[in-house]
Amino acid sequence: GKEGYSNVPATEEEKSIAAQAMEFEADIKSALKELGSATTKDAYKAALKNLKDIIKRARDFVQSVSPKMLSDKFGGILEKAEQLSTKLDKTLAKLAEKGKDTSSIKPLIDTFNQKIAESKKSFESAKSKYASGMKEESKSDMRKAYNLLKEAHEALKQIHQTFKNEKIDVSSTKGEDAAVST
Repeated sequence: GKEGYSNVPATEEEKSIAAQAMEFEADIKSALKELGSATTKDAYKAALKNLKDIIKRARDFVQSVSPKMLSDKFGGILEKAEQLSTKLDKTLAKLAEKGKDTSSIKPLIDTFNQKIAESKKSFESAKSKYASGMKEESKSDMRKAYNLLKEAHEALKQIHQTFKNEKIDVSSTKGEDAAVST
């Protein structure tokens, strides 16, 4: 195996998947070696069939675990986006309390929040459809959820730019009596 991966599998399920992937890799290397050392036509055919069988099993395995892993990762991203949404709402409220004009930033935060909520709704729908065996419909909902998340990210970039343009120091909203810099 290769050393130095920064995203080391954390859960037992991920470790099991990684172990299975390494086993497929070893089987494929062994089958390729067998194929390369075949001296007769029959030995070559047998080695080739073996290699094809291993690749098919590996492909089936990947297709069986990919949706769940993608779902888990996307769910984690959505969770972080929801946490950010809460932080943005709190920041907006603190800025308003301090008398800062938030009219330019509030619609952007509202858009961000709306896109996150819509993305979550599509994601939940995709998971439900996938569990019901409606795989194509599930893919469509996942694409929609992903695109909505991208739109939320664009809104977030605009929020950040607006904070910078208006010289709003968001770190100042963390303390109780911090001042907004202008």
